[in-house]
Amino acid sequence: MLPEHYIQLADELLTRKLNTNQITVFKTAIERYYYGSFLMCKDILMNAIYPYREKDLLNKNIHSIVKKVFLNSNIPIVASMLEELKILKNEVEYNPAFIPTKYEVDLAKSYAYEIVSILEELQEEEYKNLRDTYLSLKGIKED
Repeated sequence: MLPEHYIQLADELLTRKLNTNQITVFKTAIERYYYGSFLMCKDILMNAIYPYREKDLLNKNIHSIVKKVFLNSNIPIVASMLEELKILKNEVEYNPAFIPTKYEVDLAKSYAYEIVSILEELQEEEYKNLRDTYLSLKGIKED
């Protein structure tokens, strides 16, 4: 599934009248907004650092690597919004007492769409900055 499909799925869940508990729909939508946004960031980073050590982006620390690179790049707002989405997603997944409201869903949706908007507007210089940031954090000197 492509990253943008996760976001589209969240939108569809919220607009369709399913015979599903609204809390379940809200929780699933928040998770999909996070995963779609995260996967889009990961894909952008993989494209930016190619052919350098992309295997790093396939390991279990991928979330922290993506966050750290974006946070230290010239577009740290992406890391901040991704972190806010992750906090909401973690509440949904790990706190059984958490009952999301329309406010949390709308917040997750706005973060996801803002991240997508920023990533779709990236220019060559931002890709280069992401690559340079990744290499710097890894201690790799470019030839």
